[in-house]
Amino acid sequence: MCARISLREVQAETAERELTKLKVLRLIATHIGEVVPGRVTAIVESGCFVEIVGYYVEGLLPVEALGRDHFEPTEDGLAS
Repeated sequence: MCARISLREVQAETAERELTKLKVLRLIATHIGEVVPGRVTAIVESGCFVEIVGYYVEGLLPVEALGRDHFEPTEDGLAS
């Protein structure tokens, strides 16, 4: 019985997360092409991850989208 309850709890949490993602994506979709405030949360070789302020949505900003500036990720995940 406990295993069944635990499974249902996991399923409910997963469904809640998926619904939250869907609602946020629908909201963000209305702002495509707009410039919005963001915070860099990580830098990787292929670009940087940016969290949109106020929406708690994170996505990859490809290095090609950064323009002519040159960034080098350091071992601690920062840019130099």
